[in-house]
Amino acid sequence: MKKFILSGLFILAFSTFVSAQEEKSKTQKAHHHSEKKEGEKGKKQESQVLLADSIDPMCKMSVAKGSKITVNHKGKQYGFCSETCKERFLKGTKETSRH
Repeated sequence: MKKFILSGLFILAFSTFVSAQEEKSKTQKAHHHSEKKEGEKGKKQESQVLLADSIDPMCKMSVAKGSKITVNHKGKQYGFCSETCKERFLKGTKETSRH
């Protein structure tokens, strides 16, 4: 009986370990594929999620940490309340970079 219980515990522990390793691998692959390399200095780059609470630079609304409506520009991450504000920001940065 003890052997049966021990082998069951071993199988459970091993399957938990394998599942954790697979999840870790998936997370690393997803993170690797979601990164966008910044080619030129100052080039705009979209990001996955907002890393800290922020203020939308266009309309001054609060944007909560974790928002997916973000842009990295000149080494700084900006969060937006909506795609509209994000697009206005991107349009503005294109216009100012032409001058």
